[in-house]
This record gives sequence, structure tokens and C-alpha cells, in this order.
Amino acid sequence: MKDVITFVDGRMLNDTYLLVNNGQALIVDPSFSNEKLKSYVSDNNIKVLAILLTHGHYDHFAGVENLGNLFQCPYYISEEDEDFLYDRTKSFAPTLPKLKPLVYPDGLVRIGDFAIGIIKTPGHTPGSVVLVWENNMFSGDFIFHGDIGRTDLPGSSSKQMQDSLKAFAAIKGEYTIYPGHEESSSLAEEKKNNPYLLRYV
Repeated sequence: MKDVITFVDGRMLNDTYLLVNNGQALIVDPSFSNEKLKSYVSDNNIKVLAILLTHGHYDHFAGVENLGNLFQCPYYISEEDEDFLYDRTKSFAPTLPKLKPLVYPDGLVRIGDFAIGIIKTPGHTPGSVVLVWENNMFSGDFIFHGDIGRTDLPGSSSKQMQDSLKAFAAIKGEYTIYPGHEESSSLAEEKKNNPYLLRYV
């Protein structure tokens, strides 16, 4: 059975996702509080294989060390955002993880029975990525329901964001979009209603 389980952290309405595939799982963007996720994994006898980060801001990797140690699993980030993990001025992290990450390969990462597509979407950060599993997209802070991520932060670029949106608008197919904050959406809905994406459709 394949499923996407969403855990919402009330502090900044961060979404942490558990991708489940026949008793194995990947975690996307572990935020501040992950007790419900831990309980779900334990109660359902799920083996966590890895943690995937969409970008290098602290509210999306706050739980990486705790969960990485608990589940004895690696975590991944883009090469362009790896330095965020060691620089508080970029990540806004009060503490930095001691665990060293793995870097995503270009295009696709295979972990257990999972095949995760890696779409580079720089703009919010230099190494922002959208992760694709089956017909699901995990967009971090690149694109939200009707909005996009900020481009006025350290390492952000409005020009890169525009280029990423233009490339993203050209993607075909039906996908559910699971953003880093608030409610999910779909690629079709964002192409139709998101004012930042609509100009490139």
C-alpha cells in the first residue's frame, strides 16, 4: 500500500510528510515537533529509510537530527543548499545538526522501493528542489496553494524564481502538490489560479 501522511506543526503551519510504501517510508521536511509521526511509525511497524529535505531553512530540517538518530537513517539535501546546514545566517537555525547529509544525485534518487524525482527549483534558496513520487510533488517553499516562496532572504533570487516557475509551468501531467506550509493543491489548480505561475502557462 502506498500513502502520503501529513503531519502539521502548529508553530509555523509546517507540513512534514511521511511517504509510505509497503511498510517502508521516507520523511520529507521534518519540522519542530514530530511526536505524532514517531507514534504513527511505531504503531504501524514502519521502517524509515531516509529523510529528504526540500531546502535548507531550519523550519524544514529542525527534526532531522532527532529523527535521523532515532531511525538510524541518512538524510538528503541538494548540493547548493548543503552549506545552509552549517550557517545560521542562511538557515535561521538556533542549533545546527551534527549529522552530515548526503547530496541528491541529479534527476533521481532510489531508496529501497522508492524512486524519487528531483526537480531543481532555485529561487527561494539556491538549492530548493521539488521532490516527485508517483503523481505527488513535495514543493517545500517553492510553490504553495496560490502563492510562492519569499525571494528576499539570504541566498534567494527573484530571477531564479522566475526561471524556475517558467520551467515548472511547462510540466505536463496530473500531480498533487504537497507544499511546505498549509493546504495541498494540484498542478492543474496552480496553473489555473496561482498568479505567479499563471503568467508562464
